[in-house]
Amino acid sequence: MRKVHAIFIVLLVILGVFGVVYLFLFLQPQKIYLYSVYTTNPPKVDGNINCTEWASAFNMSFTFHCLDETRIGELYLMNNDTHLFFAFRIFNEDIYSSPDELWLWLDPDNDEKLDAYEDIKMLKTTSPFYIDAYHTSPYGGMYIYSDSVYGGTQDGYALWNHTNPNGTGILTFETVFPFISSDPHDLNVTRGDTIGINFEYYIFGACWPGDRLKPQDWAKLVIG
Repeated sequence: MRKVHAIFIVLLVILGVFGVVYLFLFLQPQKIYLYSVYTTNPPKVDGNINCTEWASAFNMSFTFHCLDETRIGELYLMNNDTHLFFAFRIFNEDIYSSPDELWLWLDPDNDEKLDAYEDIKMLKTTSPFYIDAYHTSPYGGMYIYSDSVYGGTQDGYALWNHTNPNGTGILTFETVFPFISSDPHDLNVTRGDTIGINFEYYIFGACWPGDRLKPQDWAKLVIG
Protein backbone atom coordinates (compact mmCIF):
# COMPACT_ATOMS: atom_id res chain seq x y z
CA MET A 1 0.00 0.00 0.00
CA ARG A 2 2.83 2.36 0.90
CA LYS A 3 4.49 1.55 -2.41
CA VAL A 4 1.31 2.47 -4.36
CA HIS A 5 0.99 5.66 -2.33
CA ALA A 6 4.61 6.63 -3.13
CA ILE A 7 4.10 5.95 -6.84
CA PHE A 8 0.96 8.09 -6.79
CA ILE A 9 2.88 10.98 -5.19
CA VAL A 10 5.70 10.67 -7.74
CA LEU A 11 3.17 10.77 -10.58
CA LEU A 12 1.56 13.90 -9.11
CA VAL A 13 4.94 15.58 -8.86
CA ILE A 14 5.79 14.68 -12.47
CA LEU A 15 2.41 15.95 -13.69
CA GLY A 16 2.91 19.14 -11.69
CA VAL A 17 6.33 19.75 -13.24
CA PHE A 18 4.97 19.19 -16.75
CA GLY A 19 2.07 21.50 -15.95
CA VAL A 20 4.38 24.29 -14.81
CA VAL A 21 6.60 23.90 -17.89
CA TYR A 22 3.58 23.91 -20.19
CA LEU A 23 2.12 26.99 -18.50
CA PHE A 24 5.47 28.79 -18.76
CA LEU A 25 5.77 28.01 -22.46
CA PHE A 26 2.15 28.95 -23.06
CA LEU A 27 2.53 32.32 -21.37
CA GLN A 28 5.81 33.14 -23.10
CA PRO A 29 5.30 35.54 -26.03
CA GLN A 30 5.73 33.69 -29.31
CA LYS A 31 8.40 35.21 -31.50
CA ILE A 32 7.20 36.41 -34.88
CA TYR A 33 9.64 35.91 -37.74
CA LEU A 34 9.59 38.06 -40.86
CA TYR A 35 11.72 37.25 -43.90
CA SER A 36 13.20 39.70 -46.36
CA VAL A 37 13.25 37.74 -49.59
CA TYR A 38 16.27 38.26 -51.87
CA THR A 39 15.48 39.50 -55.36
CA THR A 40 17.45 40.57 -58.42
CA ASN A 41 14.43 42.52 -59.67
CA PRO A 42 13.47 44.96 -56.89
CA PRO A 43 10.11 46.76 -56.95
CA LYS A 44 9.65 50.38 -57.94
CA VAL A 45 9.03 52.49 -54.83
CA ASP A 46 6.23 54.82 -55.93
CA GLY A 47 3.55 54.45 -53.24
CA ASN A 48 1.56 51.86 -55.19
CA ILE A 49 1.83 48.13 -54.54
CA ASN A 50 2.22 46.46 -57.90
CA CYS A 51 1.20 42.82 -57.46
CA THR A 52 3.64 41.67 -60.15
CA GLU A 53 6.59 43.53 -58.64
CA TRP A 54 5.87 42.21 -55.14
CA ALA A 55 4.77 38.71 -56.22
CA SER A 56 7.84 36.95 -54.79
CA ALA A 57 7.93 38.98 -51.55
CA PHE A 58 7.31 37.72 -48.04
CA ASN A 59 3.77 38.82 -47.14
CA MET A 60 1.68 38.78 -43.96
CA SER A 61 -1.20 40.57 -42.26
CA PHE A 62 -1.21 42.00 -38.74
CA THR A 63 -3.28 44.27 -36.49
CA PHE A 64 -2.53 47.61 -34.86
CA HIS A 65 -4.65 47.91 -31.72
CA CYS A 66 -4.76 50.56 -29.00
CA LEU A 67 -7.75 51.32 -26.75
CA ASP A 68 -10.75 51.74 -29.11
CA GLU A 69 -8.64 52.10 -32.29
CA THR A 70 -7.89 49.12 -34.53
CA ARG A 71 -6.36 48.93 -38.01
CA ILE A 72 -5.57 45.90 -40.15
CA GLY A 73 -2.18 46.10 -41.84
CA GLU A 74 -0.49 44.14 -44.59
CA LEU A 75 3.28 43.90 -45.01
CA TYR A 76 5.56 42.95 -47.94
CA LEU A 77 9.35 42.46 -47.62
CA MET A 78 12.24 42.09 -50.10
CA ASN A 79 15.96 42.93 -50.44
CA ASN A 80 18.42 43.25 -53.32
CA ASP A 81 21.66 42.49 -51.43
CA THR A 82 22.17 46.08 -50.22
CA HIS A 83 18.72 47.60 -49.60
CA LEU A 84 15.54 46.58 -47.78
CA PHE A 85 12.22 47.14 -49.55
CA PHE A 86 9.01 47.43 -47.51
CA ALA A 87 5.42 47.88 -48.64
CA PHE A 88 2.48 48.39 -46.28
CA ARG A 89 -1.25 48.55 -46.70
CA ILE A 90 -3.30 49.96 -43.82
CA PHE A 91 -7.01 49.32 -44.26
CA ASN A 92 -10.02 51.43 -43.23
CA GLU A 93 -8.03 54.60 -42.73
CA ASP A 94 -9.00 58.23 -43.26
CA ILE A 95 -5.73 60.13 -43.70
CA TYR A 96 -7.45 63.48 -44.07
CA SER A 97 -8.63 63.73 -40.47
CA SER A 98 -4.96 63.99 -39.41
CA PRO A 99 -1.55 63.20 -40.94
CA ASP A 100 -0.50 59.55 -40.66
CA GLU A 101 2.95 58.30 -39.69
CA LEU A 102 4.30 54.76 -39.68
CA TRP A 103 7.56 54.34 -37.73
CA LEU A 104 9.96 51.42 -38.12
CA TRP A 105 11.98 50.82 -34.93
CA LEU A 106 15.07 48.77 -35.77
CA ASP A 107 17.21 46.69 -33.39
CA PRO A 108 20.38 45.79 -35.33
CA ASP A 109 22.06 43.89 -32.47
CA ASN A 110 18.86 41.87 -31.94
CA ASP A 111 19.01 42.16 -28.15
CA GLU A 112 15.30 43.09 -27.84
CA LYS A 113 16.13 46.37 -26.12
CA LEU A 114 15.46 49.93 -27.20
CA ASP A 115 19.13 50.88 -27.08
CA ALA A 116 20.29 54.46 -27.63
CA TYR A 117 21.56 55.37 -31.13
CA GLU A 118 19.60 52.63 -32.88
CA ASP A 119 17.81 53.26 -36.14
CA ILE A 120 14.31 54.62 -36.82
CA LYS A 121 12.63 55.16 -40.17
CA MET A 122 9.59 57.47 -40.27
CA LEU A 123 7.12 57.17 -43.15
CA LYS A 124 4.70 60.10 -43.35
CA THR A 125 1.75 61.38 -45.38
CA THR A 126 3.04 64.95 -45.03
CA SER A 127 6.31 66.36 -46.32
CA PRO A 128 8.97 65.17 -45.75
CA PHE A 129 7.51 61.75 -46.53
CA TYR A 130 10.54 59.95 -45.10
CA ILE A 131 12.92 60.71 -42.22
CA ASP A 132 16.01 58.62 -41.51
CA ALA A 133 16.59 59.05 -37.79
CA TYR A 134 18.00 57.61 -34.57
CA HIS A 135 17.22 58.04 -30.89
CA THR A 136 19.00 58.51 -27.61
CA SER A 137 17.59 57.59 -24.23
CA PRO A 138 19.10 59.79 -21.52
CA TYR A 139 17.74 59.70 -17.99
CA GLY A 140 14.17 60.94 -17.91
CA GLY A 141 13.23 60.75 -21.57
CA MET A 142 13.95 59.99 -25.21
CA TYR A 143 15.21 62.28 -27.96
CA ILE A 144 14.89 61.55 -31.69
CA TYR A 145 17.29 63.10 -34.18
CA SER A 146 17.40 63.14 -37.96
CA ASP A 147 20.61 61.54 -39.27
CA SER A 148 21.30 64.46 -41.60
CA VAL A 149 21.17 67.01 -38.77
CA TYR A 150 23.69 65.21 -36.56
CA GLY A 151 26.56 64.15 -38.79
CA GLY A 152 24.86 61.45 -40.86
CA THR A 153 22.97 61.28 -44.14
CA GLN A 154 19.37 60.68 -45.17
CA ASP A 155 19.57 57.19 -46.65
CA GLY A 156 16.47 55.88 -48.39
CA TYR A 157 13.10 57.34 -49.28
CA ALA A 158 9.36 56.59 -49.10
CA LEU A 159 6.19 57.43 -51.02
CA TRP A 160 2.53 56.87 -50.18
CA ASN A 161 -0.92 56.70 -51.74
CA HIS A 162 -4.53 56.58 -50.55
CA THR A 163 -7.47 55.10 -52.44
CA ASN A 164 -10.15 57.55 -51.31
CA PRO A 165 -9.50 61.31 -51.42
CA ASN A 166 -12.80 61.99 -49.63
CA GLY A 167 -12.89 59.49 -46.79
CA THR A 168 -11.98 56.02 -45.59
CA GLY A 169 -9.85 53.83 -47.84
CA ILE A 170 -6.56 51.94 -48.08
CA LEU A 171 -3.38 53.79 -47.16
CA THR A 172 -0.22 52.48 -48.83
CA PHE A 173 3.38 53.19 -47.91
CA GLU A 174 6.41 51.98 -49.87
CA THR A 175 9.97 52.53 -48.70
CA VAL A 176 13.53 51.47 -49.44
CA PHE A 177 16.67 52.02 -47.37
CA PRO A 178 20.14 50.45 -47.13
CA PHE A 179 21.02 47.77 -44.61
CA ILE A 180 24.69 48.25 -45.56
CA SER A 181 25.72 51.87 -45.05
CA SER A 182 28.65 54.08 -44.04
CA ASP A 183 26.32 56.06 -41.77
CA PRO A 184 26.90 54.84 -38.17
CA HIS A 185 23.25 55.49 -37.30
CA ASP A 186 21.96 53.06 -39.95
CA LEU A 187 21.60 49.30 -39.64
CA ASN A 188 24.98 48.16 -40.99
CA VAL A 189 24.16 44.45 -41.07
CA THR A 190 24.53 41.83 -43.80
CA ARG A 191 22.43 39.22 -45.55
CA GLY A 192 21.93 36.24 -43.28
CA ASP A 193 21.62 38.44 -40.18
CA THR A 194 18.55 38.62 -37.96
CA ILE A 195 17.51 41.96 -36.48
CA GLY A 196 14.68 43.10 -34.24
CA ILE A 197 11.88 45.19 -35.72
CA ASN A 198 8.75 46.86 -34.42
CA PHE A 199 6.15 48.94 -36.28
CA GLU A 200 4.46 51.93 -34.65
CA TYR A 201 1.40 53.50 -36.25
CA TYR A 202 1.94 56.90 -34.78
CA ILE A 203 -1.52 58.35 -35.46
CA PHE A 204 -2.85 56.68 -32.30
CA GLY A 205 0.31 55.32 -30.72
CA ALA A 206 -0.28 51.64 -31.51
CA CYS A 207 2.67 49.28 -32.03
CA TRP A 208 2.99 45.83 -33.56
CA PRO A 209 3.97 43.39 -32.17
CA GLY A 210 4.67 45.50 -29.07
CA ASP A 211 2.45 48.07 -27.43
CA ARG A 212 2.02 51.84 -27.26
CA LEU A 213 4.83 52.25 -24.71
CA LYS A 214 7.36 51.71 -27.52
CA PRO A 215 8.67 48.26 -28.43
CA GLN A 216 8.10 45.77 -25.63
CA ASP A 217 8.02 42.75 -27.94
CA TRP A 218 10.09 42.56 -31.09
CA ALA A 219 9.45 40.73 -34.31
CA LYS A 220 12.52 39.09 -35.83
CA LEU A 221 13.49 40.17 -39.34
CA VAL A 222 15.67 37.65 -41.18
CA ILE A 223 17.50 39.21 -44.12
CA GLY A 224 17.61 36.38 -46.64
